[in-house]
Amino acid sequence: MRTLLYFILNDVATAKLAQTRLHALVAGPQEPDGPWFVRRDRQPVESLPGTDTGQITYRDETAMGGFVAGAIAGVAITVAYGTSFGPAESTIAALGVAMLGGMLGWLLGARLGGKFLRVGLTERRLPMAPGQLVMVASCHGGSCAPMRSIVRELGGVCLAGTAYRGWPR
Repeated sequence: MRTLLYFILNDVATAKLAQTRLHALVAGPQEPDGPWFVRRDRQPVESLPGTDTGQITYRDETAMGGFVAGAIAGVAITVAYGTSFGPAESTIAALGVAMLGGMLGWLLGARLGGKFLRVGLTERRLPMAPGQLVMVASCHGGSCAPMRSIVRELGGVCLAGTAYRGWPR
């Protein structure tokens, strides 16, 4: 399972150095591009890869919840109003309406969840100095601890997420 770690870096030069060191650490065919960088108020950083909305908001989580809620609502409506055909046709209709409701719920959930910043990012967003930026790094299993130590060596500060585990405060 992949984990997103959030750090504050002091400047763009440090961010480029962190990017180089982290690419050397996690080089492999299944590793995603990254780390990603964003300034205060979701502004991109010049010459560095920007974040996706799902990395700094609750878009993905609310989209999944919306899919489940939409599918349940679709089945409930189909069962409540029923069909005038046999059991096979009713089952096909319920599955079709469940998928349609799930897709509509997914879209609505993603739209609503993309408006809410992750809690850890909103807590620390205001005290950031004007030159600082947020680095979002994706890791799994054994690469999280070495990633945290590299960022600590470069003067980075843990911002949010599971990066707090094992991080001296």
